[in-house]
Amino acid sequence: MEPMNQHLWPNPAVDSRARRWIASIDPGDGVTVSHMAVLTPGEDLTEYPETWTLTAAEWVELHETRYGLTLTGEPVGEAADRKAAWRKLRRMSNGDLPYSEANVRGTFDALRQIIRVLTKEVDD
Repeated sequence: MEPMNQHLWPNPAVDSRARRWIASIDPGDGVTVSHMAVLTPGEDLTEYPETWTLTAAEWVELHETRYGLTLTGEPVGEAADRKAAWRKLRRMSNGDLPYSEANVRGTFDALRQIIRVLTKEVDD
């Protein structure tokens, strides 16, 4: 692991903003991970976040435990939610989920979540 521009990182003792890890995966060049501040709508990034360059082996070893990201760089929680939605949809379509109003509503919510991930929102 190699830190990048460590002297520009925010001081955690002073800055208590919510943060999340972001990964930029470049095959052959390794992975760059940054601990970015969660921005409010309309806010611009005004800092240089904590940033590390990892080798492919370091990324494979640490991606989930240290950074909470999948191998492709998306948050583990979002991937788990999406997998659960697909499982629910499959159970209902296979007839493995009892037919009830609650299960139908849950399946439609799962389908809506899947479609939201797969499509880009259009504003007219």
